[in-house]
Amino acid sequence: MMRSQRTPTRLFSGTFCALWTIALLTATLSGLAHLPVAVRYSLINIDNQATVWHYYAVALLLMLETYAVIIWWVQGRGMFSFTRCGAIRTALLATLSVTGLILMLHNLPDVAVFGRAYTTVKLCHLFSGLLLVPILLVQCCLWLAGKPSALKICASKKNRSSL
Repeated sequence: MMRSQRTPTRLFSGTFCALWTIALLTATLSGLAHLPVAVRYSLINIDNQATVWHYYAVALLLMLETYAVIIWWVQGRGMFSFTRCGAIRTALLATLSVTGLILMLHNLPDVAVFGRAYTTVKLCHLFSGLLLVPILLVQCCLWLAGKPSALKICASKKNRSSL
């Protein structure tokens, strides 16, 4: 009798997922701390600690995003496909990354983005971050309810698992 090879059900390790969750929560909460409402109503202190934590979390997220793209491209492309929710999260994270890098470049002395371009970049960054929060909450609730497979109905091919 031949042993059947077991197909992997997960592409990333638990350590990666834990780091991803911690970095994403830190980036989200510290990013929300930049909003004027948080300062106006004394929800946070103005000591620039939120900015420092935001930059550290975002640096970790960029590293993890790069790692995830490489691992998916090399190992998982044939076995795993994106769900609709995964594609939306990827698009939002890509928008956040690009607009965040533009906002960081704006801090350099020789780079200037002003007027409508700056407003557009800032609003894209804000709305992408705010749209990502409910999507992540829905994913978390599904995971806690024990129904992560509820997202597998979005798979595009029959023989491929969902991310």
